[in-house]
Amino acid sequence: MIKSLLRPEWLLIGYLWICYMLNHADRQVVYTLFPALQKEFGFSDAVLGLTGSLFLWVYGLGSPIAGIMGDRWSKAKIVVGSLAVWSAFTVLSGVSPTGWFLLVCRGLLGISECLFMPAAYALMANAHPPETRSKAIAIFATSQLIGVAAGGSISGYVAENLSWRASFWMLGALGLLFALPLWRFLSRVPPSFVTAGKGETAELSNPPLVINFRTFLVHVGFAAAAAVISSLAFGARGGLVFIPLIAAICHRHGIASAAIAPFSSFLSLFSWRALRTVTTFVAIATFGLFLVYSWLPTFLYDKFSLGMARASFEASVYPQIGTALGLLVGGTIADRLYARGVKSARFWVVFIACIAAAPCIVLIGQAASLGTTRLAAMGFGFFSGFIAGNQAAAAFDVVPAYLRASTVGVLNLLGASVSGFGPLLGGLARRTIGVDRIMGFTGILYLVAAIVVLYGIRKHFARDYCKALENPDAKAASAR
Repeated sequence: MIKSLLRPEWLLIGYLWICYMLNHADRQVVYTLFPALQKEFGFSDAVLGLTGSLFLWVYGLGSPIAGIMGDRWSKAKIVVGSLAVWSAFTVLSGVSPTGWFLLVCRGLLGISECLFMPAAYALMANAHPPETRSKAIAIFATSQLIGVAAGGSISGYVAENLSWRASFWMLGALGLLFALPLWRFLSRVPPSFVTAGKGETAELSNPPLVINFRTFLVHVGFAAAAAVISSLAFGARGGLVFIPLIAAICHRHGIASAAIAPFSSFLSLFSWRALRTVTTFVAIATFGLFLVYSWLPTFLYDKFSLGMARASFEASVYPQIGTALGLLVGGTIADRLYARGVKSARFWVVFIACIAAAPCIVLIGQAASLGTTRLAAMGFGFFSGFIAGNQAAAAFDVVPAYLRASTVGVLNLLGASVSGFGPLLGGLARRTIGVDRIMGFTGILYLVAAIVVLYGIRKHFARDYCKALENPDAKAASAR
């Protein structure tokens, strides 16, 4: 058992697990600090929600390019570079002198974090065959839960006893320190981890883009520094200088012209109807997750008059306990069904999860006691884990292997763009119709997602599954 865990494909999961834990801790920390930020900068509820939404929208819009880069650049360099840059922006968030400065840092965090997922998922998919892929991704995804729980509960404690700024500094420093051992490991992985299998790169008629990655990161760092200085001098509008600077850097390194050629392959993903099913349930599920992630701490703070540290602990830990169990159970069930010949197993697991998650999120908002709210949050987390552990693996079942990173870019684009409205709508609803009412509406969306998944299984899965196989003559009967 221990020997198998020390094999390169499982060590890869371990290193990426730590990376993704820091990824979610860095993005989650701001939600826990809503009361402190409101006091420090005078943010309205809508602006508090915007701190979460801005990150998600920038993250989503950057994901298509990140996916293309993940299919054509060194995946190892992208993963390490993304970690280093987002950790630096997390540290920078802790020195924010104004609210606008913090918002600019959140946007820059979204740009840097969006690069990680497509490359990381492609590495895992290359390292693990379909028979163990859901389990591997589910184990990897548990890091999200630890990151959310740690980023939420620890930062709430640090903010209450030291300073909210120290929370950003601590998490950012951890990421910068981990970048070196991560790079040493990824530079030694088997070549099959970083390239698609035999016959899987036929569609990439253009040669991979080769650039001086270190120089590129230095230029991006200067652009980010210029954007931060500009935002200090001229407010939020000054931060927009980052856009033309990044465009100039991409042109200087030949990225823009190189990205145009493979973009047609990226756009072709939208013709895969089973993938549209995946993007639908991913968008709805991530909307529900980020509504809960962003506003449950403040919801408990308001409803049950808890302190910031206690509310952060309740909202960060208990849902993640449920999600951790759901990831492992859902991933294991899907892999076993797939191995027995049920090729649409991941879609069926998601179908069940959408139906079960709907009443749970409604109950989070309607429960009269903290204990019942806690149980509902654990249940919602459990069935969300079924979805999170299978969403990427389900997509990989119905698209060609050479477009895996681009597929994750599509999922992130739609998922983050839609889920970005979760924090914003929660902020707008807090003192009007109530966050509990928004949770009720979201429960209905989960039932809609279940119907879409069922339709996709019946109408589209078999055709797209066979089409995505290496053997184009595979029989449709094998895709049940």
